[in-house]
Amino acid sequence: MVYAKRFNYTTPLQTAVIFLSFIIVMDFFVVALMINGSLEMCTSLIGMWSPFALIFGSTYLTMRYSSKRSKMKGKE
Repeated sequence: MVYAKRFNYTTPLQTAVIFLSFIIVMDFFVVALMINGSLEMCTSLIGMWSPFALIFGSTYLTMRYSSKRSKMKGKE
């Protein structure tokens, strides 16, 4: 919500893709390669890929919600 209120430069879809891309890159390089030392964690559907879907969905819905609220405040 802080990002949506202060830095609302992108659409909800673009923001969700940017946030998720950053998380995937950090998860791949830092957690999988540096900490675990293998890519075995990338094979887990529940452990890795479902959280990515939830992060994408929650970011997208939060941005949509905040953009609707800001449009409604502008009409007042």
